[in-house]
Amino acid sequence: MKSKIKKKKSKISLKNVGLLRQSLNSYPVNPVILFKTVSKLVKIHIRDTHAELSKNSENILDKTLLNNIITSVSGRRKLIFFRRQEEMCSKRFIVLVLIFVFPSFLWADAIVNPGFEFAVEGTDFDTPADWQYENYAAVVNNFESQGPNWEIDPQTGLNPFEGDSFVVLSNGNMTPETSYAKIWQEIIISAGQAISGAYFFGTTDWEPYHDYGTIKLIAPSGSGIADIELVNISVNDVGTYSSTTGWLTFQSELFTSATAGTYTLECAVYDDIDYMFSSYLAVDGLAIIPEPASIMLFIVGVFISARQKSKRS
Repeated sequence: MKSKIKKKKSKISLKNVGLLRQSLNSYPVNPVILFKTVSKLVKIHIRDTHAELSKNSENILDKTLLNNIITSVSGRRKLIFFRRQEEMCSKRFIVLVLIFVFPSFLWADAIVNPGFEFAVEGTDFDTPADWQYENYAAVVNNFESQGPNWEIDPQTGLNPFEGDSFVVLSNGNMTPETSYAKIWQEIIISAGQAISGAYFFGTTDWEPYHDYGTIKLIAPSGSGIADIELVNISVNDVGTYSSTTGWLTFQSELFTSATAGTYTLECAVYDDIDYMFSSYLAVDGLAIIPEPASIMLFIVGVFISARQKSKRS
């Protein structure tokens, strides 16, 4: 006669889940590993969601399910993955993963303040929140024409590409004069994603003084990955005292497993030869595509389909 083993079960603590979420938000999470983790949990759910599971584990989680939460990415305790030690996986656990873990996943790949809708108030100009900056980097909701040949309406000026504001970088506009201005932040790009955005370049200089603006991704030193130039535009491209015809857009090629990783996204404008006349680079609408939110919707769709399939079976 087989003896029945009664498993002791304990309800999951929302406080512990909150601490887990806080930990995830404190460190960048590797989205690829997290994606694989949740995919694995969905597969477990399909296998184990039977009548017995529905009756016995609707609101209960085996205490051994989270027995080993291991944190280590590049020696800095940034990667979180789950080791399943029991055969049971409740629907409540997967829902909690989607509610509490995925907010951190959404931010993992996202550009923070990509449309420059948030600013830090300054004495002479407001600077973009969540971006590092040097010299003149002003968040504005309109930018007037600065040159006689600028290709924007002199009455309305340059309005945001999207939203209510954008950032303008200038290699001048400060005392003492500067030769460049730039903003930057660290981002993570996964395989299958690309980066896009909008920019405007205008100058009060003339040839052969080729002031220029750039948007680029700078790879970590020693990573073996080359920097990626997204935009490079100069006086030579727009002409003397001139500008682009309003906003222009760019989009990178899709990243592969070889090129995906951590980069510094930098937008900058530079003087060439002298510091006497200013040039301007405006940036707006930066985005990583497809956005992590789209990936989450896909995961949620897989989860819902799995539930419906298990119910039919």
